[in-house]
Amino acid sequence: MNYFELLKVPQKFEIDEVELENAWREATSKVHPDRFATASASEKKVALSWASLINEAYSKLKNDATRGFYLCELNDINLNTPVSGEFLATQMLWHEQLEEYSNDKPKLRTLANEINEKKSDLIACITELIDHKADYEKAFSKLQQLQYIQKILSLIESRL
Repeated sequence: MNYFELLKVPQKFEIDEVELENAWREATSKVHPDRFATASASEKKVALSWASLINEAYSKLKNDATRGFYLCELNDINLNTPVSGEFLATQMLWHEQLEEYSNDKPKLRTLANEINEKKSDLIACITELIDHKADYEKAFSKLQQLQYIQKILSLIESRL
């Protein structure tokens, strides 16, 4: 059973976040400790294991990048493919700009907006590659880019 099956949500990249959260709430309610207050120690241990697995599934599926990588993994894509040289150059440029603008909030916001636009385009591309073309190999390289974009946006937010 994979995480999508566990939470009873469609196995695709584009996911309804409300549906995912509702599925997580429903699944966790079934193994909540209150339901096992009078259960045996072994039953409590099993419920705790299920709760942990459900939380792990939710955590992985609620993040675009980790959900995409998980879909690639489910489709036997090699997860050790290097990032393209072109995108590495873009990463370096963004990182330099981040350092250069570290004390200039308006420029940091502009940089964040620019990167968020790239993120939106990238998510649309990944959705097309996974959900409509089942091209997990191409999607994987885009997911690597998305993962970096999420990290740099987090760094920018920490400075705003």
